Amino acid sequence: MVAEGYKNTEIGVIPKDWDVKSLGSLFEITSSKRVFQSEWKKSGIPFYRARELAILSEKGVVVNDLYIDIKQYQLYKKQFGVPVVGDMLVTGVGTLGKVYVIQSNREFYFKDGNIIWFKIKEAINSEFLKQLFSTVLVTKQIDDASGKTTVGTYTINGAKHTSIPFPPKPEQNAIATALSDADALISATEKLIAKKKAIKQGAMQELLKPQEGGEEKTLEEDFDIIKGQGLSKSKLDEHGKLECILYGELFTTYKELIREVNSKTNSEEGIMSKFGDILFPGSTTTVGIDLAKCSTILANNVMIGGDIIVLRKKQKHINPEFIVYYLNIKCKYKIAAKTKGVTIYHLHGKDLSDIKISYPDYQEQTRIATILSDMDAEISLLEQKLEKQKQIKQGMMQSLLTGKIRLLGNKEEQVKKPKHNEQINEAVVISFLVHKFGTEKYPLSRFRYTKYAYLLHRQSEREARGFDKYAAGPYNPANRYKGAEGIAMKNKYITKVQNPTSQNDAFVVNENIEGALNYFQEWYGTEIQQWIEQFKFYKNEYLEVLTTIDKAICELIRKKIIIDVPNIKSYIASIPQWKNKLEKPYFSDIEIQRAIDESNKLFGNE
Repeated sequence: MVAEGYKNTEIGVIPKDWDVKSLGSLFEITSSKRVFQSEWKKSGIPFYRARELAILSEKGVVVNDLYIDIKQYQLYKKQFGVPVVGDMLVTGVGTLGKVYVIQSNREFYFKDGNIIWFKIKEAINSEFLKQLFSTVLVTKQIDDASGKTTVGTYTINGAKHTSIPFPPKPEQNAIATALSDADALISATEKLIAKKKAIKQGAMQELLKPQEGGEEKTLEEDFDIIKGQGLSKSKLDEHGKLECILYGELFTTYKELIREVNSKTNSEEGIMSKFGDILFPGSTTTVGIDLAKCSTILANNVMIGGDIIVLRKKQKHINPEFIVYYLNIKCKYKIAAKTKGVTIYHLHGKDLSDIKISYPDYQEQTRIATILSDMDAEISLLEQKLEKQKQIKQGMMQSLLTGKIRLLGNKEEQVKKPKHNEQINEAVVISFLVHKFGTEKYPLSRFRYTKYAYLLHRQSEREARGFDKYAAGPYNPANRYKGAEGIAMKNKYITKVQNPTSQNDAFVVNENIEGALNYFQEWYGTEIQQWIEQFKFYKNEYLEVLTTIDKAICELIRKKIIIDVPNIKSYIASIPQWKNKLEKPYFSDIEIQRAIDESNKLFGNE
C-alpha cells in the first residue's frame, strides 16, 4: 500500500507531485567531434579522456598532460560547440557513470565516444542529477544498458533511455544544495585528515632522528624473534572465547598501535601475546615493501596466528610503541630489501635480526611515542568522523532523492512553514535538545541545554553567536528573555517543569515536538544530530569547563595568543564573571588541558 501523497511508478514510489522523465527528454545527449591521437599536443587547450574526467568528477581538478591545438579547438567550438556551465560530461567507458558538471567557462575539450555530453535543454539542476548518478536507481540502469554492448559501455542511446525521478525545480535545488553541502563536509574532513597525516609524517621524521648519546642495538639483542602458529581464517568464530589476530589483518585492519582486537576464535593453535609484542606479516602477494610494516599489540593473551613474526622484548628499557614508529619510518626500506619472492613475497624472522635501532633513553622513548600516538588518535577520530559523514550522506541520498524526506514539500506544506528567523531557529534548537537529552524522569535543565546549544552552534556554524560570559559558562540570555524558550513552549514543542533534583527550571517534550524536529532536520541535517550525542553523559562540571575553555580559545585565537593552560587561566582571570571559576576544583590545570585538547579535536582550532 502506497502512503498518502505518494504514487507507484516504473522506477518505484515517489511523491505525487514528482514526475518520471528520461534523460533524453531533459538533455540533448551527444559527444564531441573526434580528435585523433596523432593530433594530441604537449601544450594548447587541455584535452580530457575518461580517466581525467573521472578524477575531475571526484576532485574537481586534474593534472593534465594532453592538449589539442588552439586553432583546432576554435574551429570545433565554432562548428560543433563546446560544453558550457551547467552541462554535464559522463564517462561511458572504464568506470561508468562518473559525472562532471561544468562549473566555469574554462576552455577544454574531450574525447569522443568515451565521454557522453549532456546539453541542458530543460529546467533541471545539474548538481541534482549528478547526485542521482550515484544512486542504485541510476547505476543499475547504466549496468543494464552497458551489458547489452560487447565492450560494456554506457552509450548515448542508453543515456537517452535512463529514467529518473523529477521533482519541481525548487526542490531539485534544495536537494542539490543539501547533498553538495554534505560532499563539501566530507571533502573538508578528507583534506584535514591528509593535513594531519602530513604533520604526523614530518613529526616522525624529526622526532626519530638519532639523538646524541643514544644507543644503537640490533633487534636480536633486545628482542626474542618468534614465529606465529597455525591459526587460520577458517578458525574464526564471532562468538569465540579468545581474541585473535591473523596476518592479513595487519595489512587491512590495524595501524601502529593495536588497542582493540576485532576477531575471535575458540582455537588454541596460535601463540599468546604479551603486552608490547611487535607483529610483522610474514608474506604477501603484492610487493615486498608491504611486509615492512609492523604493529604492537597492547594487550595480553591475544592469540597470534600463523605467518606472523613476533618481536618480544627482553629488556624493560624498551618502549614498544616507540620501536614500532621507528621501524615503520626509519627502517622501512631496509626491511623491504630483505624480502624475497616472485609471485609471493616472504619475510623471515632472521631477516630482522640485524636491523639496528637508535635508542634514546626510556623517558624520551615514551615522550616520542606519546606525541605520535596522540596524533594517531586524532587522525583515527577524524577517520571515524569521515566514515560517519559518508554513511549519513548515503542515508540522505536514499531519503532525499526518492522523496521519502521532503525539504520543501508541496505547496500546502510550504504555507505552514514558519519564518526562519533567529528566535524561531533557537526555539527549534532548544526543542530538539530537550527531545534528544530530556526524559519525563530526567528533564533537561536550562544549564545543560545552554551548553549543548553552544556546542551545536560551534560545530554547525564554527562560532556560537550571542553567548556571553556568565558565571556558569557561555550563556545566551536572549533564549530566555527574548523569546526562544517562550516560542518553543507556545508552539507546544516543549513544556517547563521543575527539575526534581535541583528544583530549578527544566524542560520535557510537548505534543507538537515532531514539528520542531522536522524543522531541525531541514535546517541542520542529520549529521549534527548524531554528533551532539557524544556529550550525553558529560557531567555538568565538565560541560562548564569544556564550553568555557572553548569560548576562551576562540577569544585568544582572535587576539593571536598562544593556546596553553597559563594563557587560558590568565584570560579567565581577566573576565569579572569568570575569574571565580579558577577557585573551583574542577577547573584544575589537568581539566583545563583536557578541555583544550578536546576543543582542538572537536573544532580543529587553528
